[in-house]
Amino acid sequence: MGGRYLYKISDFSKMTGLSKETLRYYAEVKLLEPAYIYPENNYRYYDDGSYFLAILLVKLRRFGFTIQEMISVMAATLDVVLYS
Repeated sequence: MGGRYLYKISDFSKMTGLSKETLRYYAEVKLLEPAYIYPENNYRYYDDGSYFLAILLVKLRRFGFTIQEMISVMAATLDVVLYS
């Protein structure tokens, strides 16, 4: 896990205000995937980068974005981060 701090899904849910079910759904549709999944028990862990993306998703939902629109925004956001 490389020395970075990882948050259990229950802690991450409390931090972001997103339910565990929503986090699982976002992972399923590739909107916000866990930073690490422990292979022995499939527990999901999130990191600080995940937190900032989750907060962006919370804001987009508040503005009424659909899941598909959120996926487009996230793809564009990651392009800017990766290729800047």
